[in-house]
Amino acid sequence: TGILLFQGLWMYCSKSAGAQFISRVSEGAWNGEISVYKAAQRKTQTILENAFKMHKPPVDQLHSAQTQTQTMRNFVLHGETLEANGGLFWSWWKFFDGSIFNEEGIWINTRLWATQFAQITLGVFSAVLLFWLSVQAADSAENVRDDLEDDDLPDWILEIFPTSWMVLGSLIPASIVACAVMAIYCVLYIPSSISTILKYRGHLYPSLGSPYFEKYRMNLDMTYMNMANAIYGMVGAAALFYIVVGLVIFLFVWPVTRNAAILLTFWGIGLTITIVIKMLITQTCRQVQYRAYFRVRPAAARISSLALECWFIGLAGSVLIARITQFLAAAMFWVGRIDVTFLSEDVSLFGYAFDYVPTHFIKDLLVHEAHRHPYAERLSQMYLMKLRHGDKFVSEAGSAWRQLIILTVFPWAAKYRVFTEERKRSALVEAHEMVELLEKEQEQFGGASEMAGGVAKAGLNVGGEIVEVGQELYGAGGDVVHEVARAGKAVGGLVRHDESQSRVP
Repeated sequence: TGILLFQGLWMYCSKSAGAQFISRVSEGAWNGEISVYKAAQRKTQTILENAFKMHKPPVDQLHSAQTQTQTMRNFVLHGETLEANGGLFWSWWKFFDGSIFNEEGIWINTRLWATQFAQITLGVFSAVLLFWLSVQAADSAENVRDDLEDDDLPDWILEIFPTSWMVLGSLIPASIVACAVMAIYCVLYIPSSISTILKYRGHLYPSLGSPYFEKYRMNLDMTYMNMANAIYGMVGAAALFYIVVGLVIFLFVWPVTRNAAILLTFWGIGLTITIVIKMLITQTCRQVQYRAYFRVRPAAARISSLALECWFIGLAGSVLIARITQFLAAAMFWVGRIDVTFLSEDVSLFGYAFDYVPTHFIKDLLVHEAHRHPYAERLSQMYLMKLRHGDKFVSEAGSAWRQLIILTVFPWAAKYRVFTEERKRSALVEAHEMVELLEKEQEQFGGASEMAGGVAKAGLNVGGEIVEVGQELYGAGGDVVHEVARAGKAVGGLVRHDESQSRVP
């Protein structure tokens, strides 16, 4: 029923004004499939080219056969060649020239496209709203002061209520910062998704061997929360920056708190200078007195360690304040990001992790990666060919030749074979089941097996006698053949003698 309804809707839309839009959407989907196919071809070709380079003999041994030992030596000497991938500018550059699709085979899912479109739309609306609210707040402050001035109140009461320029001077920069935060959020999600996928492909992020990976394979339906979380997270982070930045600036321009704010600023500057001096002294002592885990100058290291430790007792309170400020400032920005984790995966209380939202975002990437990885596409084609052609495609002999080719062309690939604990356990279970099955068969068919053993022994005896008779016949036949050969040689000699006499004139 669903397929019929979809076909009917498609036929209706194909005759309506939305046909061009639907055709473009379909064309984009097909182009994405073609790009993944091209990426698979490129990656496979690159693997073969790199393997052939490893099999190329040295210049002084061009005419000698390349052995597997020399190939492995080339593999070890060549090492790993790395290239810089990921990042904000790299991802957008590859995105616009199309190479991120045709060469890397990255698939940008529909939910991420919709999230980006919604963030841009809501970001523009929020930016206009913030500036409008700032102007309205300034006008309201000015109206309040005008009303107070008409009442002939004391000056100290008028100083409590801010003027319009104080409100505008605080909220306009805050609005600019909030707009900048929303712009950063709008341009971060696609590069972040690309970088995360490439890190998983490059094993920078562990997958099957990671103890944290199992949670990414459970509750996959929770990915429907990602778009709403990304949109409201951006708006919430922008609102936090708008309030905090506006409040900080307002404390400097409001006469009631201006002196305290300036005093705190001077205290922060002095603390920063002290921390910089401490870092320089620590770095100097570290370079001169230590080498990794060892002290090259023990006496000087003891004195400097004792002095720095006593000094740091007085600085520890300020460091705590600095840590709190850094964590709060970072939390203001990262609270709106759902693409990366802010808290470590080990941070939990009685098994409860405080932030599950980034986990759902990574689940969404891994779900599409499991279906759209270039190698997964190539394997899917092989599976479909196997289902279509049956035993005519990928036979047992072909599989054996494939293993031989892999061991010949890629001898270093043997060390990457994965034998996980789960696979070992399943193999042991299968072995135990096979042993139990054989024992049951032995118990059920023990008499038959003994009878079969007796028949086999009798057959062996009869077979032995037959073999002896055959050997005698073979010996007699050999003697007969030998005599016939001797007679043939004698007859041949007589014939040649008669021919030689007939040729004499």
